[in-house]
Parts: sequence; structure tokens; C-alpha cells
Amino acid sequence: MEIVVNNPLDDDRNILEFRITPNKKCKSHCEHQRFVIDNTHGSVECADCGEVVSAFHALKVVAGRDSNFSRRLTAKREELAKIQAYKPWLRAVKELERIWRRKMLPLCPHCGHGVTAEGLERSGSISQDYAASLTAPGRDGERVG
Repeated sequence: MEIVVNNPLDDDRNILEFRITPNKKCKSHCEHQRFVIDNTHGSVECADCGEVVSAFHALKVVAGRDSNFSRRLTAKREELAKIQAYKPWLRAVKELERIWRRKMLPLCPHCGHGVTAEGLERSGSISQDYAASLTAPGRDGERVG
């Protein structure tokens, strides 16, 4: 980047003009994305082409990567949480299995009798929509009537 300051004596306006110019020092078309830090001389070089680059450029590239990494990590964590919460019935099945392994029986929420695994195998099934129509809203699975 080239900075040109117009002389205020030549013009009534005090103008600071910025012009972005391509990097004339770099003979290659390197984008300077990997860096080597020289602790002795306090300089930063491009790991690909060897050109000395500004510390600001290196920091900007590294910060941009860090931001992208943080966004991707947050998205992956959210996706993992959704996947883990996607199958709530698996938690219920695991709880039933834990109870049965302790030689206990879970109680039926409707009648209060013990439920065996064999009893569940012999029982039929109904759709969740039909089951919901048989229960009152907000009564946690209790039958109406």
C-alpha cells in the first residue's frame, strides 16, 4: 500500500490518499500463507517463497484461520449436540435395560404394574399420533377417561 499526503500549502483541502498497489518485491505469485518466524532478527518470512513479510500480514492470516477454525469447531459441537439429542427414546431404552439388569421391573405409567421385556415383546404397537390423541395434553402420558 502506498500513502500519498498532498501538501496542504498547494491545496486548501488536507487530503490523505491511499492507493493499494501490488507487492512489487515478490517475484512469484505467492500468497504468503505459511510463515517462518526468526526470533533472532524479529522478522517473519514466507515459508514457501522465502520473502520477508510484515508481521501484520502474518498475524492477519493466522487470525483469519483461527476465526474460521473457531466457527467450524462451534458448528461441529452444535451438530454433535443435535445428534446426541436426536434419539431421546434411546435414553429411555437404556434406562429400561438398566432397571432390568438390576433384577427390577419398570412401572407402567398408566396402571402402575411392572413391565417385563417379554411383555413388551408380546405387546403390539400403535402410531405416536394415535397414542397422543388418547392422552390429555400436559398429563404426561396418562389416559383420558
